[in-house]
Amino acid sequence: MKKIALVGTSPIMLIIANHLSKLGNKITIFDISKKIGGAWSYFKFEKDFISTQTNVIVPDTKFEERNIPLINEYLKKEFKIKININKNKFKPLGYLAKINYDYKLNNLYQKITNNKKIKISKKFLKEIICLKNKIKANNKIFDKIYVPTYCGVNKIKIENEIINIKPRLIISEHAMIISKKLNTKYLAYSENFDQNFDRAQIRKVNDYTVFTARVRKEKKGKNILKLIKNSKLIDTEKDIVKIVKTKYKNFYRNFEQRDFLMRNTKGTAINYVNTGLFVESFFQINEKLKLIKKKYK
Repeated sequence: MKKIALVGTSPIMLIIANHLSKLGNKITIFDISKKIGGAWSYFKFEKDFISTQTNVIVPDTKFEERNIPLINEYLKKEFKIKININKNKFKPLGYLAKINYDYKLNNLYQKITNNKKIKISKKFLKEIICLKNKIKANNKIFDKIYVPTYCGVNKIKIENEIINIKPRLIISEHAMIISKKLNTKYLAYSENFDQNFDRAQIRKVNDYTVFTARVRKEKKGKNILKLIKNSKLIDTEKDIVKIVKTKYKNFYRNFEQRDFLMRNTKGTAINYVNTGLFVESFFQINEKLKLIKKKYK
């Protein structure tokens, strides 16, 4: 049994934690968020779970589009995740797949929460110290640690050399509107919705229409109701059941910083995990952890 640490509770990191725990390892996840899931966390409304942000699981290349059914099969079998074909319109800025899916990840979060081999430590991790074949994190010794792209770790100490990997802190604002009706069609995902919101999703949840979106950079701090009206999403305020405004701390690293982090942790007990895009990240960790037994198409 090894003691293994991970940083953050995004879906990819939880999938890694689950797999490593099944191999008999003792897992500690450092995450200070109130809710599990990181930027993929949910808001409970009545008996349903609604994503507070607009993250989606979509292929970004032809290879990923051909093989995403393998990911779906794994998620269903391992976590009993509900996956349905999403027939609503997708408007990404990049690659557009012929078929896209909708994922309910709450079963993944529940399985991790119930796993006694996995401990979630509500302590912020700023520094990782590399020892001989081990690492030290928050004054505890681990055999190895998995570090995602977006996390608050700002320095690594290797053989008395301090390597600065400080990310850029971005605080994004998100709006979720639960309404009896909206003046727009259902939308699986858009990266350029309108003048007030960039990323957006519009879906049906039970008898309600839910609008989830990220507020554009130049509109941060504005009144959400005024933005909704300006976007002409409603006819009357009486249709609105609930408005949820959230702020999310994103420890951003550009491609140059990611490459620097990856290069400087090679040959150490630090495992860098590229968590920029879910599907790409899943296939990368699959190469190391062998989550999927079937061959790619």
